[in-house]
Amino acid sequence: MDLFEIQDYMDPNLLENGTFQYFSKQAQVELRLMQEDMSEKIIGEEKIHIRVFGQSTDKKNLNWFKIELTSDVDVFFTYIKQFDYNTFQQFKFEEQIQVDFEQFPNNLLNIINSSINQQNEKIVFLMEIGKPVGNLVFLQDLGHKNMLLLSMQMDLATQEQVKQNIMYRYSKMNKKLIDRNNKLEQINDYIKIKNPELLNILQKNLNIPQPNNTQNGSRPAQQIIKKNPFH
Repeated sequence: MDLFEIQDYMDPNLLENGTFQYFSKQAQVELRLMQEDMSEKIIGEEKIHIRVFGQSTDKKNLNWFKIELTSDVDVFFTYIKQFDYNTFQQFKFEEQIQVDFEQFPNNLLNIINSSINQQNEKIVFLMEIGKPVGNLVFLQDLGHKNMLLLSMQMDLATQEQVKQNIMYRYSKMNKKLIDRNNKLEQINDYIKIKNPELLNILQKNLNIPQPNNTQNGSRPAQQIIKKNPFH
């Protein structure tokens, strides 16, 4: 099946029964690269999508929860971290976290929101070339030093997970483009009936293109896809 012929594709994170989305927001993230001498090089800042999912029959007693990081600049950038009760206990011990498994998702959301809204807090994502992991780090600037609020290792998504994610995001983007072009066609038709001279002026002076239905073979999302250099 051609990836770019898919017209509709469900969010792969929501395929399992009882799965729901806790949180979805873009955050400014500082990207760093670990050097061979273990020093960290800042390679830029980017808007990263942070989403948190949970799986439960009643949204209270969680079976697992998952954090996902994705990028609009590089659609192959997909990192995930999934916890069940047992894996969280190990994480809790290693990071000396004082909250329980059921409380952690909301605690995490508070940290994310605070890092987005507070000028003295920031989010850092540290990568290493050739390694399928990255560290998501939340820092608070105390003036003389940075205080670590939370750190967790994220896993680079598998090729199949990345493929499913791209298919879903392409389908979503393609639908938006189709809806936009359909709306533009409706406006054009209405102006053409009411005032065709005005339509000609608009298209000429404002350089407005004729509507182009994305269903007719166009592939608008292909231009944003590039290879992740950290694979």
